[in-house]
Amino acid sequence: MNFGEYGSEEVTKGDRFIAHIDPGAEYTISSDSMRVAFVAKMGKKQSVVVDGQEHAQYDFIGGGSLVFSPDSRRLAYTANVGKKQFVVVEGQEQPRYDDVGGLVFSPDGYRLAYGAKVGKKWIVVVDGQEHKPYEGLMVGDLVFSLDSQRLAFAAKVGKKQVVVVNGQEQPQYDVAGNLVFSPDSHRLAYMAEVRKKQFVVVDGQEHKQYEGIVAGDLVFSPDSQRLAFAAKVGKNQVVVANGQEQPQYDVAANLVFSPDSHQLAYVAEVRKKQFVAVDGQEHKQYEGLGAGSLVFSSDSQRLAYVAIDGEKEFVVVDGQEHKQYNATGNLVFSPDSQRLAYAPEAGKKRFLVVDGQEHKQYEGQAEGNLVFSPDSRRVAYVAEVRKKQFVVVDGQEHQQYDAVIVNDEGVRLIFDSTNHLHYIGINGGALYLVEESPT
Repeated sequence: MNFGEYGSEEVTKGDRFIAHIDPGAEYTISSDSMRVAFVAKMGKKQSVVVDGQEHAQYDFIGGGSLVFSPDSRRLAYTANVGKKQFVVVEGQEQPRYDDVGGLVFSPDGYRLAYGAKVGKKWIVVVDGQEHKPYEGLMVGDLVFSLDSQRLAFAAKVGKKQVVVVNGQEQPQYDVAGNLVFSPDSHRLAYMAEVRKKQFVVVDGQEHKQYEGIVAGDLVFSPDSQRLAFAAKVGKNQVVVANGQEQPQYDVAANLVFSPDSHQLAYVAEVRKKQFVAVDGQEHKQYEGLGAGSLVFSSDSQRLAYVAIDGEKEFVVVDGQEHKQYNATGNLVFSPDSQRLAYAPEAGKKRFLVVDGQEHKQYEGQAEGNLVFSPDSRRVAYVAEVRKKQFVVVDGQEHQQYDAVIVNDEGVRLIFDSTNHLHYIGINGGALYLVEESPT
């Protein structure tokens, strides 16, 4: 591996070399797109390299375990020595266990929680402190509140399951999970099951029982005052908002609150036709709607989504249908709510549409990378030509790389100001922090 100067003619002067990664190596990038960590092979050993600095060598580094804290300052991962596994945080080894998993940083980045196996029992370790052992843990349900002060998780007690909040056990149920804190951190909701009936528990209070609760559709409003979920009633589904049932449909899913918390939108289906319902008002029916495409503008005044007609897709904004394409991509409103951008496909070409205007066509585009500048004036995205990727800002093409790193896990192009953005680029296995000042 090379940790020296990059010396590549393909890289512009302003780029800063971070590290050279081995082919096929697992890596992760911090949410601020400034730091990179990856797993390197050292003979029969493995080591994590962070910002070009090599950590200690271990027998094995846990696959998929590399995780940066939300503030990008800390890195944690799992490592093995012999038959024991442990967590490494900022290069410091934690106690060794039979198994560990589910590493979760608190939103402020200061706290770390994970599950650890000791013999046949599992414990939750928070800030280095071990909690009560249980028969099992649903490590995917380790959840911090947004203020980082509360931690909730689901555990097994005999044949029952229980939610534990800051060490305090809630009532036991046949099944308990899908934990969600409200944005103000004061409220907790989760799904529970008793004798094959499911219901939502909010603030410790059990709500009405249903045949089932639709997984993933337990949503608090931004002001934390409203809770909505989708439930099964016979062969139908119904959205329930603050205990009030909406009309029943064949399918009701993809619940989204407006930023001001006043509106609730979701996708409904009747006789194989899909449509958007907003506060009980049904929009036009289509053959289908794009999964997860519902998006409100930041001022809550506008709503956009993707509709499907045969093999074509098109965007519907404020009830108005736009031009049809083979595919549309993600919909992104500008911060001031006045502009909308997305990247459709026509034939084998991809391009940007901003404010209804089509931009230059390219061979491809990276998904999930559209970003407006803070003042909404500029828009940037990643395009591809002849297997090279580059950033385009307001139609201006920038330096080409083997790849520009953007993904759906939060790594993206970042505007630091109207006239400055940064991202991570790769050339020949070398990772660079790229800083651009579009003109």
